[in-house]
Amino acid sequence: MTADRIQWYAENEKYFSQVCQKAIFSMLEDIDKETFQKAKKLKFKDPGKAFMLSVLCGWLGIDRFYIKSPIVGLIKMGTLGGLFVLYIIDLYTIKKRTIKYNNKLALKCFNANDEVLWCFENEDDQGILENNQKAASTINTIINIIDN
Repeated sequence: MTADRIQWYAENEKYFSQVCQKAIFSMLEDIDKETFQKAKKLKFKDPGKAFMLSVLCGWLGIDRFYIKSPIVGLIKMGTLGGLFVLYIIDLYTIKKRTIKYNNKLALKCFNANDEVLWCFENEDDQGILENNQKAASTINTIINIIDN
């Protein structure tokens, strides 16, 4: 792998889940120059910044606008954070939602297939990647198929 790809990975790995970090590192070796140039232009969202937006003005939906979820943002804005229910929920979930957004953004850029995207979008919701070795090995198999 070239030095610029390693540098890109080192600068951006903090924006992804641990499992997605491994997949992205693996995919970086195989993507073409054009795809890598697209990846360099991606603007990932900072989970810490999303959390601060959620704390300070989440009741206005600003945190959801930040992670490109405008419908929920508008709902929160129009209902004062869903009568503060959505506001409180987002205080606990906004970092994971931001990481999911970043995972999806990177994997789409790398042209990951739908099965891989589904696994990474649902890893926190169902706990499949943290608690289930079989699911993790299935994802590794999918990644190996993509690599070949």
